[in-house]
Amino acid sequence: MNIHGYVLGEHGDTSFPAWSLTTIGGVNLVDYCPSCGKSCDTENLYTGAQEYVRSAANKIIQAKGATYYAIGQAASVIIQAILRNERRILPISTVRTDFRASRRQRSASPPSWGRPELSRC
Repeated sequence: MNIHGYVLGEHGDTSFPAWSLTTIGGVNLVDYCPSCGKSCDTENLYTGAQEYVRSAANKIIQAKGATYYAIGQAASVIIQAILRNERRILPISTVRTDFRASRRQRSASPPSWGRPELSRC
């Protein structure tokens, strides 16, 4: 089953899961949980997931000494999507110079990643 979600904010105490964007098998979490047939404690799920997200960086630092290993893993995922022409949508922050009146604005836009010569879009 595919579970997709986004974490917003900075690393650590200000990060939080965007529950309204979380899906399970393409179904919004808010709609999925009541219809799955199990009586889940969703409040406990939300609280536990949020605490996990906020403490993840500290746990990684304690175990490995730094969090920069995730950059290599993320780069690997992007390169794999391009080489395999997966046309995969990845939320990646970029600096856009063509966004309305703003000259330089950092934003997360969902480009489709694949080899340009094999794509029509």
